[in-house]
Amino acid sequence: MTKNKMSRSFFLLLTAIVALLFGGMMLVAPEKASQNFGMAFNPEIGIVFRWLGVMIVSSGILNYMVRKDSSSSTIKSVLIFTAIFHGLSLLIDFIAIGQGILKIENLIPGVIVHSLIVIGSVFYLLKIQTN
Repeated sequence: MTKNKMSRSFFLLLTAIVALLFGGMMLVAPEKASQNFGMAFNPEIGIVFRWLGVMIVSSGILNYMVRKDSSSSTIKSVLIFTAIFHGLSLLIDFIAIGQGILKIENLIPGVIVHSLIVIGSVFYLLKIQTN
């Protein structure tokens, strides 16, 4: 029996899709994004969500563009970026929860996604370094 393994290329494709979904919502529907986070919406929050949406969509495009790249230095750089991006985002989520700014129930989807992407990025990064 063979084990089905997720390829690095497929992992990067999944991160790109997730980024386009989350970031796209923040970019085109900041009021909905604000509501999902349990935040009161105002024009300033709307602009911040749009900025964040641009960064998240851009990271997804980067992951999509390099998903089949054979240069280990390029892939390492993207995986390091992705791990840091989602690791720091996860840290911010925990700070917001700890300080009572946002409720955990509003952040659970993001915490799960950030955690899985950090784990996957580190996994594939370590695979490159050992080959």
